[in-house]
Formats: sequence, structure tokens, C-alpha cells
Amino acid sequence: MVLFDSIKKSFGCVIENPSITLFLVLFLIASQLLIKYIVSAQNNIVALILLLTLFVLVFAYFSGWFKVIKESVQREKIKEKNFYSIFLEGIGANIIPVSIGIVNYTVLLLIILQVARIIATLKFGDINFLIDGLNSAIVQNDNNLDYLNNLSDSQKNIIQGWHVCVVIAIVIFNFLTLFYFPSILYNEKNIFLRPFIAFWDAVKFLFKNFPDSLLMSIFIYISNTIIVFLNAIFAKNVILSIILLLVYIYFLSYVVMLIFNYYEEKNNSSDRADCLGEN
Repeated sequence: MVLFDSIKKSFGCVIENPSITLFLVLFLIASQLLIKYIVSAQNNIVALILLLTLFVLVFAYFSGWFKVIKESVQREKIKEKNFYSIFLEGIGANIIPVSIGIVNYTVLLLIILQVARIIATLKFGDINFLIDGLNSAIVQNDNNLDYLNNLSDSQKNIIQGWHVCVVIAIVIFNFLTLFYFPSILYNEKNIFLRPFIAFWDAVKFLFKNFPDSLLMSIFIYISNTIIVFLNAIFAKNVILSIILLLVYIYFLSYVVMLIFNYYEEKNNSSDRADCLGEN
């Protein structure tokens, strides 16, 4: 089965190509430093420049990183390649379509969340009381947990309803866009049109391989939940927290590798089940 082969192969690809996780670690460090300086900036112009720098960093990083991931799919050739030059090559080749893709992805997510907000408001009620209450508690230096514990049952039901709506919206969105970025990278059409065409290609690929896509999503969510749960349990243990952070970084790299690997395997399979490889 292609999915199980991809699960095993992706693990080997991430382990054998340390540059995948190294690039991710460097990106996380650089982005955290920029965010820190943006928040603490005293000058609005400086904050704006740093914010634009952060956007450029995000666009450049994912353009190069996705190229590294794509080139790592051929596991037997990993040791023959210079992934630092591949990263730079990916920035030059993919920064326009990937940047547009990230903007499209973000806008669509915001639209989905807005729809979830409307549904939650109509179904469960307005949640402004929570925002106002938390703001008031922060201003008065009150314990936020005390405020939350003193909420009425009806208010707690509203919060739970909103939480369910938002989670369902994000899960559906993530599932529908599971193969969006591989579709951008593997599409050879016009770099400006590619991010828009990729939406259709990704959804088409998803439903043509629906059972595997669903199993993959369940596998990712269960694994993510386990890691987050363990991190919450051992949050006060510094050593275990660091270990779990490293595990989560490898997990994120593995998930992206798995998605790209599966997309590549299905496109190159002999039965051409998705027919996207012909595009």
C-alpha cells in the first residue's frame, strides 16, 4: 500500500537528511528573534520594517525548504546532493508561487474561521463577554483562571460550542488543503497562475485518493495530539520539555515529508490513479 510505504520511507528520508530539520530549526530561531524585536520595538517604522522582513523570511524559507523536501523524496540520492545549494535554488525558483500560495492559504483560512464564527454566534451566542472579561482581569491583575472558573454554565457552554466550531473548521480546512503546497511545487504551469490552479489540483488529488488521505490525516492528528499531551504533562520538567521540543520539530519535518512523499509516489505510480503526473 502506497500510504504505508510513504510512512516508512518518509521517516528514513528525514533521518538521513539532517538539513531538513536543521533548516526548520534555523527558521524558528530567526523568526522568534524577529517577533521579539517587533513586539519590543519603540518606533512604528522600525516595527513595520521588521514585520516586512519577517514576511520575506517566511516566503523565502518555505520556498527553499519545500524544494529541499521535494528533492529528498528520492531517498537513494540524498547523500549525493548538496541541499544548501538546493535550498537557495528553491528560493529563486519558487518564491513567487509559494509566496502567493501562502497568502492564498492564509486568506482562505481567515474566511473559513469567519464562517465558523458566524455559525458559532448563531448557534451558541456571542462570545464578547469572554474577551471583555479577560481584558478586565488583565488590567486589574486578577487571576484569569479565577475568572474562568466563575463563569456561569451557560457561558461555559457558549465557549465550548465556539471551541468545537473552530476546531471542526480548522480540521476540515487542513484536510482539504493537505496537498496544496506539493501541488504548487510539482505543477509546471505559469508561476503566477500555479498557486490558484494548485487549489483545484490538490482537492482533486485528495478525493481521488480519499481513503489514504483520510488515514494520513487521522495518523497526523493522533500523533500530534500525543506529542502535545506529553508536552503538557512534562511542561515543568526542563529536560523532558527540550526533548519533546526536538521530537516535535522532527515530527513537523516528518509530516511535510510524508505529504510530499505520498504525492510523489501516487503521481509516479504505474496505475496513474490521480492522473496529475501528466499535467
